[in-house]
Amino acid sequence: MKLLLVHGINQQEREAADLQSSWLGWLGDAMPERGVLDRAEVQTPFYGKTLYNLMRGRGVNAVIEQGTGDSIDAEELAFISGAMEEVGQTAGLTAKEVAMEQRADEASAVEQGLLMNRRVNAIGRLLEKYSPAHGRFVLPLVRQAYAYLRKPGVAAGVDAIVGGNLDPAVRTVVVAHSLGTVVTFKLMRALAQAGRPVSCPLYVTLGSPLGLRAVSAALGVPFEIPPGVERWVNAVEPRDAVTLGKPLDADTFVDGIENILDISNTQSDGPHDVQGYLSDRRIATKIEMALR
Repeated sequence: MKLLLVHGINQQEREAADLQSSWLGWLGDAMPERGVLDRAEVQTPFYGKTLYNLMRGRGVNAVIEQGTGDSIDAEELAFISGAMEEVGQTAGLTAKEVAMEQRADEASAVEQGLLMNRRVNAIGRLLEKYSPAHGRFVLPLVRQAYAYLRKPGVAAGVDAIVGGNLDPAVRTVVVAHSLGTVVTFKLMRALAQAGRPVSCPLYVTLGSPLGLRAVSAALGVPFEIPPGVERWVNAVEPRDAVTLGKPLDADTFVDGIENILDISNTQSDGPHDVQGYLSDRRIATKIEMALR
């Protein structure tokens, strides 16, 4: 049995071996029988640097330079605006609060934010003010999701890395976090549509943004559990703004997904951090049983 671990956003400064070691350590510590991991074929496709560079118009092997090549067009702004509005509403931000924040800090509206849009910046600042973890993860996630879903060159680069590890002939437990859930869902759906469904006894999504309307609209129909996936478990930390604190179900994405909605993530990086998800004994136990 193969175990495929697919990371999420902001991993461009990491290395594949270090990332895999961390994930396996957290999972192993939470598993009733850690030895199951030792017997599994583990693969951790690492696309963090490729995504970062392609988003900035550089080659997949370019040297990462912080803060350069960061541009935005009208289509991207519309995508990001819609997603940030949805997150802000779910977080309880009122129209009055957002308007007051715009007026209070218009002079620096584009100074601190990445976007030349005062309302989006105001929402971002309010999220950061009320919950630093919200502000830290939501905007980068939305921007990377847009790049992956709407920029063909970016999608091709990421898909080549992750898709090469999805072999329809090999039974594979897939565990994905954050943007990795979007990547794996899209790839497994495409393989099934091509008549080559991945044999997946368990698909685990952690901190997934698939419930965001902007993301699901960009993915397009059909919304279905990819043929070949025997069981889909989705985990949500109620304070994780990327998930909106909601399940993936018939109202937000698709029916038939098993949701665990009370993950408690107390890691220093906040509710979206993958460590808290992988350290949950229920998640680890389900992965262990699927690998047996």
